[in-house]
Amino acid sequence: MKKRRSSAGETLVETLAAVLIVGIATTLFLTFVMTSSNMNQAAKGKDDAVYAQLSAAETASGKINSQKIQFGADSVDVKVYGDENGLLSYRIQSGAAEGGAP
Repeated sequence: MKKRRSSAGETLVETLAAVLIVGIATTLFLTFVMTSSNMNQAAKGKDDAVYAQLSAAETASGKINSQKIQFGADSVDVKVYGDENGLLSYRIQSGAAEGGAP
């Protein structure tokens, strides 16, 4: 009896190779998605910290220090607001100019 060889269709080896390729591609895709999600979370945390510092500097809240700035013979008293390790905001104290125009 003669064996019949059909050239139509796919062999088991071809099917297994295709499944393996799809599995590897899916694993890589999910790895990229998880990495992207972790990066977005880290960026959001840093953005929140920057916006908190910016808000403290703009609203003149946070730690307050008084400083004196000298311009030659003139000096001006200023208040410094914000976090010392972050963004700072400077406000000139009213009537603080000495020997110069306010």
